[in-house]
Amino acid sequence: MTAGPLDGITVLAAEQMHSLPHATQLLALMGAEVIKIEPVGGEAGRGGRPVVTDSDGRPTGSTFLRNNLGKQSVGLDLKADAGRTLFLRLAATVDVVAENFRPGTADGLGIGYDAVRAVNPSVVYVSVSGFGNRSDPPSPYREWAAYAPIVEGMAGLYEYSRDPDAAPRPALAGALGDTGPGLYAVIGVLAALHQRTTTGRGAYVDIA
Repeated sequence: MTAGPLDGITVLAAEQMHSLPHATQLLALMGAEVIKIEPVGGEAGRGGRPVVTDSDGRPTGSTFLRNNLGKQSVGLDLKADAGRTLFLRLAATVDVVAENFRPGTADGLGIGYDAVRAVNPSVVYVSVSGFGNRSDPPSPYREWAAYAPIVEGMAGLYEYSRDPDAAPRPALAGALGDTGPGLYAVIGVLAALHQRTTTGRGAYVDIA
C-alpha cells in the first residue's frame, strides 16, 4: 500500500458527531494515524439516526459510521483523574491533538491547549466549536452550544426555500454547518504542520 502524504503523523482526537470527526477522517485518508477518544459508553454519533447495522452486527448511527473510517478508538472517562492522565500521556506522543467540545470544556477537563503544550511543546492543537474559543474579544455567542442547524439558521440558509408564514426546514444542505468547519480545520492543521517543519513550533488552531 502506498504511503499517504501524512504518513507518520499521529492525531489524538476527543471528538463527537460530525464536524471534527469529518476533519480527522480526511486526515486519516491522507495517511495519518487517528486515535479517537470516546466516553466509555461511546460518543453521541453512535446513537444518531438513521441507524444501520455495522460489520459486527450492532445497530450504530450512520453519523458515526460515515465519519470514523480507518480510525482507532479508545474509551476514556475524561472526568476521572486516571482518564485525564492517560489522555495527557497519549498527547505527549502525538503530532496533533484535536477536540470539539464547547469552549472552556477542554480546559475544565484538564486537557486544553496549555495542559497539552506543557507535555508536548511542539503540538498542533485544534479546537472546533460553534462560535470559537477566542476571548480577545470573544464572540457574543461564545458560550452557546451549536449543532449545524443552529449556525445554518443564523446564516439565513433556510430562508431561500421557506414559504411565507411557514416554519424553516432545517438541514437542507446536508450538515454544511459541520462539514465546512471540518474542512477549515484540515486546512489549519496542514498549515500548522508545515510551519512546524521550518520553525519547530506548534500552534493553536481555533475553528468556529
